[in-house]
Amino acid sequence: MRIGDVFAINCDNLNLDFNNEWTHSEIFPTDEISEFDEWREDESYMKVVKPEENVDLIGNKKCYMMNEKFQMVFLYRYTSDEDMVRIVDNIPNSDQMRFIITERQSEPTAYQQANQPSQAQVQSNMELSYSAYDDSNCYGVGAGTFDVYERQYEQQLKY
Repeated sequence: MRIGDVFAINCDNLNLDFNNEWTHSEIFPTDEISEFDEWREDESYMKVVKPEENVDLIGNKKCYMMNEKFQMVFLYRYTSDEDMVRIVDNIPNSDQMRFIITERQSEPTAYQQANQPSQAQVQSNMELSYSAYDDSNCYGVGAGTFDVYERQYEQQLKY
């Protein structure tokens, strides 16, 4: 809440009950947190801030302030309108919330499919990222691997 602006709770296709089960008066009071304007009051959000967390951005004690852009997002996989009604009923103060339903991601165009890197190119990128590590015991795919792949893919789309 101090430096972050979005706290997303990814529920996927689960219908979690935030009114009764997924709430706690001292740790995660969803009925209060979901009350947008009231939660912005110091006495409200300070209920969940631990004493050791009660510092500002430069470390001054007892000076915690919530980021004014902070908001909470409940993220669900859309299955049907009927399920959405049940989901909304299980979130406190949902009548004050905005609901956004996005379109399914479209299939790749013929151009994207034709210019997609081959498995050999992807493997080559992975090997390049491994060579950046000095430790020969390092296994796995690092963020650099995805960065290289993403940049090369974007470059191919430009041309």
